[in-house]
Amino acid sequence: MKKTDYYLAHPFDSRKWVREWQLKIQRSSNIKITNPFYSKYRNDVETWDHKDSSGNKIYEKLNSDYIVSRDLELIRRQEKGTIAIVDGSISYGTIQEMVYSKLYGKIVYALITNGHHNHPWLKFHSDKVFTDITKLENHLKNEEVN
Repeated sequence: MKKTDYYLAHPFDSRKWVREWQLKIQRSSNIKITNPFYSKYRNDVETWDHKDSSGNKIYEKLNSDYIVSRDLELIRRQEKGTIAIVDGSISYGTIQEMVYSKLYGKIVYALITNGHHNHPWLKFHSDKVFTDITKLENHLKNEEVN
């Protein structure tokens, strides 16, 4: 059986728990999830952690043309669509990835755990909104079977 492919949009600051969840669901299903922070095309993860003396992130060292074009290419390649995680951590990229996914005609499943699941922009760019990770997992596994 062919794996169902999804792109995983999520905040950088949530990458640890998101990565653990991604690996768990991939082990227990036939779902393949491409996580841009761990893609073979990305080798800049350590650069995202650079901060100035006040603790603010420094983005100047990041190659925005490369990062964005690579992530958009990964979104385009996915058979199924995008899983977007909105958990309250600041992530301009996650929202943009949801928008581009819709523009590319991909399905967007959004896990929104910060209480903004009824926000008009998030609802508009999501084919289905989940507020509970278990319900998202069940939906993905049920969809895989059907």
